[in-house]
Amino acid sequence: MDGLKFYENNLYGIVNGWGDTTQNGLFKLILNSTGTEILKSKKLMEFTERFRIPTTFDICNGYIYFIMNTQIDNLNGSTNKILDLNKLEPYRMMKIKAE
Repeated sequence: MDGLKFYENNLYGIVNGWGDTTQNGLFKLILNSTGTEILKSKKLMEFTERFRIPTTFDICNGYIYFIMNTQIDNLNGSTNKILDLNKLEPYRMMKIKAE
């Protein structure tokens, strides 16, 4: 999971690292009443080909916001340099209601 956020006694997280893309998505982990145990998980959104390594999310006023296309695959992690400037796209933000 790419980070976890606690909101209204639930945890939310993004999964985007599986080779099997059907396992990727935005997930809600439903907690028990004391918040100490995960009772079940629910996939709120599946990431399709429109998503390009989504990450960096937050929850504000009942909505989850995250970057749909971080383009991390176009970054050299060792040098922090963009590999191909011609492949850069404008960022796209996603907004979804936190259930």
